Amino acid sequence: KNNSTKDDYLITVSSPIADKVEIHMHAMQDGMMIMKKINQVKIGSMKTKNFEPGGLHLMIFNPQYLPKKGERFPLELNFKYAGKVTVDVAIEKQGHVHNHH
Repeated sequence: KNNSTKDDYLITVSSPIADKVEIHMHAMQDGMMIMKKINQVKIGSMKTKNFEPGGLHLMIFNPQYLPKKGERFPLELNFKYAGKVTVDVAIEKQGHVHNHH
């Protein structure tokens, strides 16, 4: 949640368990659902932004291990104004593993 009186922007995400983390979003293009990388996420003043399957989500590339249900790992969120914020992420359900070429 952005507790500030001004809008902020999530600009990068990283984790010590992965080579890189990207912000992605599903969108319709030419009648097909595609997934695309986005450079920043606007979080309005006093607003919350949800990340979820089929919408705004994080892609974790080359993880050192695949966290299982019940495990936790850190993510470092880098905001334009708030700076770096570390959060502890709990795995509720293991997601899909995609092989990108």
